[in-house]
Amino acid sequence: MIQNLETTMRSGGVPQAPQFRPSTVTSSHSAAATTVKTSSSTNSSTRGEAQKSSPNVIAGNLLSDAHDNVQDEIIKEFVAIMAIGTMRVSEAAALGTKRVMQRYGHTAVSQN
Repeated sequence: MIQNLETTMRSGGVPQAPQFRPSTVTSSHSAAATTVKTSSSTNSSTRGEAQKSSPNVIAGNLLSDAHDNVQDEIIKEFVAIMAIGTMRVSEAAALGTKRVMQRYGHTAVSQN
């Protein structure tokens, strides 16, 4: 990562922040799907084991969906606060996140 930064700086480019790529989630999801597909061609006892792994895949999808929903709500709060025009970006982001967390009962947010 540092080498990439040095190369970018030498070439006169602007360094970019690293992007999050959920490759582990995708690979585990595809591996579970492969397990389910291969087990369907085997005996019924293996099918039972594949069905046990299926809730893990569903739970992963539910967690991802919940994360997306919370992130969307934070963005909506942020946009609403910025539309008022009385706060800076960092303040609006913090307040929007705080409101959404309080809405879902996570009130142990730092009070600093």
